[in-house]
Amino acid sequence: MVILTYLIVLLQIALLSREPGSRTTTNLIPFSTFGTTNQSRAYEIENIIMFLPMGILLPILCKPLRKLRWIAPVMLLISIGIEVTQFITERGYMQTDDVIMNVLGGGIGFVIFLLIQKMFCKK
Repeated sequence: MVILTYLIVLLQIALLSREPGSRTTTNLIPFSTFGTTNQSRAYEIENIIMFLPMGILLPILCKPLRKLRWIAPVMLLISIGIEVTQFITERGYMQTDDVIMNVLGGGIGFVIFLLIQKMFCKK
């Protein structure tokens, strides 16, 4: 139930909260929007927070994703999928920086998962 709720919120934030055709710009240059304005910093933080739960929930849901070599590419593909969907539907700006921040947020979530696992699952 938690993962389903998270996915609904993720879809709402990334796609459904915007009018189709309202955003047509792309920016594929890495780090080009980092810290340029207060608004861009807020978006960076939003993207990190948006993917934090993914780094925690995916390893709980799927045992192979408890290894970095599997979880990182999955989070990367999900983030790229969101960006491409935003581009196709024109419901968001397709930006490399968003992918970087999403994966960073997922990575932070994964570290949190590992710490929780280490605390509660002693071998």
